[in-house]
Amino acid sequence: MCALELLDAGVGAEAAAAACADALRPRDISKCALQINRKTNISGVEALSSCRRVRRPNELATCVVNISGKSRTQPAAPLSVLDGCRRSLLPQQFAECVVGLSGRLDFPTDSLIATCLDPRGSVSQLDGRPAPTPPVELISPPAPPN
Repeated sequence: MCALELLDAGVGAEAAAAACADALRPRDISKCALQINRKTNISGVEALSSCRRVRRPNELATCVVNISGKSRTQPAAPLSVLDGCRRSLLPQQFAECVVGLSGRLDFPTDSLIATCLDPRGSVSQLDGRPAPTPPVELISPPAPPN
């Protein structure tokens, strides 16, 4: 089943056989690549590469499909969406972040992807203001013993 799904996604026979043989859960890998390929403009080969590199391939596919189809702002490059979902430790929550912000803010999806991956570093980039400096907490030295 794994190899057939990968072939349906446009992956070559040798690559499909190697991916299925190497995977802990071959069906998850093939379903991931096939879903991304069918529902986005991402090739099966590109999808397979990312599906093989994540812990949660099914969540990766859902993430890519959701951001690609539901983002309400300027669309991101498909491979940028794929890479953002792959880099996220929790792809479903990441997709919710990007899609949720896209419904409230008129920023390019690429910027929202960067913000959801690292909110501390890129929030200020969205509106052009410099990033706030975190407060420095001074710790007093211990009092000398009496």
